[in-house]
Amino acid sequence: MPEATVDDNGGAGDHAEIWNKERLRCREVINSTSRYIVFINLDDKVRWETTRQFDRVRTSDERHSVVDHDAIVNNCTLLLAAPREGLSPEVWREYQMLLGQALTCCLKNDYVNGAAILEGGRQFMRARSEERSRFWYLSASGVSTLPPLVLGLLLWAGRDFVERVLGSDFLWLAMAATLGSVGALLSVILRSGKLNFDSFAAKRLHYLEAGSRIVAGAISGMLVAFAVKYRIVLGGLTADPGMMNGIMMLGALVGGSGERLASSIISTFEGAKVDIAERPVSAR
Repeated sequence: MPEATVDDNGGAGDHAEIWNKERLRCREVINSTSRYIVFINLDDKVRWETTRQFDRVRTSDERHSVVDHDAIVNNCTLLLAAPREGLSPEVWREYQMLLGQALTCCLKNDYVNGAAILEGGRQFMRARSEERSRFWYLSASGVSTLPPLVLGLLLWAGRDFVERVLGSDFLWLAMAATLGSVGALLSVILRSGKLNFDSFAAKRLHYLEAGSRIVAGAISGMLVAFAVKYRIVLGGLTADPGMMNGIMMLGALVGGSGERLASSIISTFEGAKVDIAERPVSAR
């Protein structure tokens, strides 16, 4: 991790007589000379300030490039807009230190190293943001699965009463929805290494997307259970009535784990509706 440094260019020390830290709202100095200061302010954002003499001398310096200077400053400003939500103070400080070191190189006319450090800061933030995004998404998926799982366990514990009051079909469809949501959670966990995370999306969007996926899994589970019950799919495995409920639950678990199976079942339903519509009605 980059450490704060004091450049002796133009004099040693922290140059307190030049830089009024209270006015600058300075929390931590990254680099300080008699000509410029790069620091982290009380809002935990990297800032910099230069003397008028330094600005005048720098414009006549052959090493100074307005294009390269503006490129680093503009990119740094863009990176400073990165969302901080969910990042620890330590991670955010490391990120600000990297940006501050890039600005220091820029003020020294060392644009090559400044651009390299800036790119390192960009990659550092992207990696930390993706870690944050992955955590939000997985935790949101788990939290979203908890209510249907608890409800399913309660229904199963009182299945005799539920069957008497609401009927057997309701019980098994409710269990199918529960297993569909669990299947969706398993799918999220198994594919978490392959999912593309929007590292700069807000926390609420992660929870919305994860919750929507779990709800879709529950609906897919019920859809598969319907298809199995009426032998639209897996009809050969349900010839034995004693296996019907078990196949329904297994199908619901698998159906909740992906949208492809649900899509194929919807297509099967559409084909079945066409067959029924075209079938001639027998006279009675």
